[in-house]
Amino acid sequence: MRKRVAAAALALVVVALFSAPGAAALDSSTEQEWIAVLEMDTHDRHLSAAALNTHTALMTANIATGAAVIRSVPEIGMVVLVGSPESASSVQQMQGVESVIPSLTRRFLPEDPAGIRASRELHGMPVYDDAQTDEPDTQEHEQSAGDDANRELAAKKKLKEPNYRPLQWSRTAIKATRAAKAGIKGKGARVAVLDTGFYLDHPALKHYNKKLSKSMVKGEKLQFSAKAANDRFFLDASHGTHTASILGGADLKGVGTVGVAPEADLVLIKVLYDSGRGSDRELIEVRHQLVATVVDYAQVTSDVEATARRSADSSCAFAAQTYEIEAAMLGILYAIDVGVDVMSMSLSFVADRRGAKDDPNTPQDDSYSASYIKQLIKLYTRVFKIAYNNDVTVVVSIDNDGHNYTKQTKLYSFHAALPHTIGVTATGPVYFAKNQKTSLDKPSGYSSFGGRDVIDFAAPGGTETALHKKPKERCKYKLGKRTLEMPCAYYDWVIGAIGSADATFAKREYGFATRYGWFPGNSMATPHVAGVAALITGKKGKRVPPDQMFKYLKQCSDDIGAKGKDQRFGYGRINAGKVVDLKV
Repeated sequence: MRKRVAAAALALVVVALFSAPGAAALDSSTEQEWIAVLEMDTHDRHLSAAALNTHTALMTANIATGAAVIRSVPEIGMVVLVGSPESASSVQQMQGVESVIPSLTRRFLPEDPAGIRASRELHGMPVYDDAQTDEPDTQEHEQSAGDDANRELAAKKKLKEPNYRPLQWSRTAIKATRAAKAGIKGKGARVAVLDTGFYLDHPALKHYNKKLSKSMVKGEKLQFSAKAANDRFFLDASHGTHTASILGGADLKGVGTVGVAPEADLVLIKVLYDSGRGSDRELIEVRHQLVATVVDYAQVTSDVEATARRSADSSCAFAAQTYEIEAAMLGILYAIDVGVDVMSMSLSFVADRRGAKDDPNTPQDDSYSASYIKQLIKLYTRVFKIAYNNDVTVVVSIDNDGHNYTKQTKLYSFHAALPHTIGVTATGPVYFAKNQKTSLDKPSGYSSFGGRDVIDFAAPGGTETALHKKPKERCKYKLGKRTLEMPCAYYDWVIGAIGSADATFAKREYGFATRYGWFPGNSMATPHVAGVAALITGKKGKRVPPDQMFKYLKQCSDDIGAKGKDQRFGYGRINAGKVVDLKV
């Protein structure tokens, strides 16, 4: 009980901070956001004695440093500050502070998945680059970039969708139909999808958990906005909608597509801007929004005790919600708090352990130090350990940068290289439209590989061979009464829910209106593995600890590479059909 009361008292200090008079006055010309990384004990369960004293000092006397504390997450030793570089340096000198690093925004989703834009440019095809003009250059883009009122009107449109299941080669590859016919559909499993916004009105996602799903992005709703995304190539195509539908898209009885675990309890958590950018802090801290306005002692105690019951070893504090730059850790803790069994994170980035200079092609400063990456790895390790201690299985995508980590040892793949995560790479067919009996297990060229403990499993994500070989080649496919005709490469990608009722991206790319579409990437592979984890959880009837889940997933996979674990496919391509015979 002492731990719970102490944590509740600390929560009150954090919440009270935001209304406390005399907060440090900041110079708006030099202030920026910083993250102070505090020392933890040897088991990463509590702040060290020195760090605890410093934490108390920061929370109660932040004027002395000239930095204002805007959030505290003591269970992972993270304090978020706003102040000048001089104030950050003052905090750095305090006992128990390991480092103070800048809070950075980065892109977690590939700007050019599988090299689509690059291939088009190389072959003289339209790229629809944002840099080409300051104004929308098509009527479709103007429509997709309309205001919320127009979006709501568009959502009322009814599109008559065909049955796309014959084109779901991904389900064929993992034998998903066998599991479905056996009645194994993920019922009883709660799964979180951490991504961009989602089309909440899409028939494939209408069964999502409306009570628990949440946007953690300041200024953006849970609903995907093409206007906010402002992408002239992908228009109204939503990455989050696609990944969520692959994992748990509803069975619409012969219409559209169906997910791997269509009866799973789907918790949609928006942790990235619709543009695909975000920050590590928010991805860590999402759960603190739950008590953003709590000031009642009894209520805070209740919230803390609820968390303590899930993890008696975790200290706990709550703070008011903010969103500036660091975004990737928020959703993880929130997902843990709302009781998810499995997390699916189709977001990644690559860092150089030696640090990096600023990229002149981006609007923000992308430079970072070796110390920054070291501390970032430490924070992510801590937060994923909390997930692990709470028996939550975390499935993440490998990056799409095509690195060989065995040779490029200074590069680090977030989040697949981190402990307590399951890293997923992509496989798929080549020219599926021409030959439906072709192998569905070709490796993707865009997926990074090699290194230690980066790739654990493979799953359908699509290949880029046809795209780069003959991007202009078109293939026909008879789908019921409709004959599709579009680039052959598209059929080699994963189809799922993707667009708005306006269907601007689909009309331009496919030549017809549909709210479904094809995307390639490790992002698409990840929800297949998370979906199988949901099937296993549903069959078990209760949460499966991560180590046991990993063993089950190994049993539910096909070794398609070198015998045993290899650096291309990990332990093999996931097989949902094997869940039927799994002894749980």
